[in-house]
Amino acid sequence: MSKKRRQYTSEFKAKVALAALKGDETTSALAARFEIHPSMVSQWQRELLDNAAGLFEGSSGKPAQKSQEEVDTVYRETGKLTVRSWTATSPGTTRVGPTRGWTKRHPMSCTSLNH
Repeated sequence: MSKKRRQYTSEFKAKVALAALKGDETTSALAARFEIHPSMVSQWQRELLDNAAGLFEGSSGKPAQKSQEEVDTVYRETGKLTVRSWTATSPGTTRVGPTRGWTKRHPMSCTSLNH
């Protein structure tokens, strides 16, 4: 039976990488203390150094760039709410357009509730 790979949280990785950056202990000592392989200590330290500049990109007064997935989610939710607000009218009225206002449905129209 094979062992399942351990997954580490980002907080744990950051803790190990910061301890490695301090330089108080060797990589082997840190690996033994955190019970991980020494190569993981070096890898996480390198990732921290490579991505450290990205932490400060959004601090110049501009909001940080949102990922495309987050933007798509916001647009999708906005569309759902817009459709809900247009369909939540009273049964005798319908929305013709954003600038035309409200109008009565024709009693014989296919959108009438009493067929």
